[in-house]
Amino acid sequence: MVGFYAGLGDELGLYVRQIAWLSAAPETKHKGKGPPPEPVTRIKTMQKRGEAPTLPPNPAPYLVDWLFEIGPGGGMEGPLCIRHIAADLEALGIEVMPWEATVLRHLSRQYLNESHEARKQDRPPPYSGAKDEIEERRAIVDRKLSAAFAGLVRKKG
Repeated sequence: MVGFYAGLGDELGLYVRQIAWLSAAPETKHKGKGPPPEPVTRIKTMQKRGEAPTLPPNPAPYLVDWLFEIGPGGGMEGPLCIRHIAADLEALGIEVMPWEATVLRHLSRQYLNESHEARKQDRPPPYSGAKDEIEERRAIVDRKLSAAFAGLVRKKG
């Protein structure tokens, strides 16, 4: 992905990685007798404590909605393929543009990677919500957008 779409993919990637991290149940070592306790997701643990999850900005909610509508993973827990994305969305009456399918494949990969890594007990969240982190992410996106638009201006001129 290049330019604007890369920046959008990065922003949305952070969002879906945070969702994957929150949805994961960290592995615990079972030392007692009997069956191990049922795994508990981070979001359920937070809800029991009365905590609200911290989520990064979601600049294109419709893409995230589409991802979770068709399922973030493809067969055998691999990322969604473009053909799968196009077919599933078409079945829902949604005409997907090529760049949207590319972003969805990227998000699928991001979600699955984080889902796997988030099973580690000490895995930090992808997004903390700290003010410095938000400002840094915005600066990165601004630089990518500026570079993309500068490239467009050079091509026209």
